[in-house]
Amino acid sequence: MKKTFDCVTMKDECARKVRQMIGSVSIKKELAFWKQKAESLKGSARGTRHSKTAVA
Repeated sequence: MKKTFDCVTMKDECARKVRQMIGSVSIKKELAFWKQKAESLKGSARGTRHSKTAVA
């Protein structure tokens, strides 16, 4: 059976992309990067929660 999805490979590829985006910046800039990404994720989660309708 051939695997069509490999979560370890996906994790490694995503980690490589993050390392490329961050590069060799200072700790201060890296923390700012992660803070901005976390805020962005929180904002999109809020939007998703409010757009779903309750199923009763």
